[in-house]
Amino acid sequence: MPPAPAPSRPAGPPGAAQPAARPVRAGIGPAAFRTGEGPEERLIGQVAFALAAEAGAAPQNAEAMQALRDQATASLSDFAFRYLHNRAEEIRREAVAEAAARTGRPSRFPMLVLANLTALAIAAAAGLALAANPHLLAGLLGPGFLGPGFLGQ
Repeated sequence: MPPAPAPSRPAGPPGAAQPAARPVRAGIGPAAFRTGEGPEERLIGQVAFALAAEAGAAPQNAEAMQALRDQATASLSDFAFRYLHNRAEEIRREAVAEAAARTGRPSRFPMLVLANLTALAIAAAAGLALAANPHLLAGLLGPGFLGPGFLGQ
């Protein structure tokens, strides 16, 4: 028995809109959806025409055409906002990765413990030196700082 034929796949990327089953009425093209000049108006008109083609029926009046243009404007605005948000997130991630690459490897835990123990040893040695030589402490703090009875004054 021969293998079953593979199911047909739609052309284009997954999630892409499928071609309309019925064509839009003859004589209505993207130019009919434009209201002005410029690349923004052209793009809105093309998206409105695509929405009409996707629905499979041409708008019957100016209000329906304007509703498609409004829907196209809203769709393009939503897309632009999502694109801007995603691009800002990409830039943020790239900056974090670049900063992490510049900082290098973090110090190891045993080295941090050793550094803290060394600092404590130096502080203990300084404390012992001051305790063994009270005149040194009096010289550092000033003659009247420790009070009149300190060091037999």
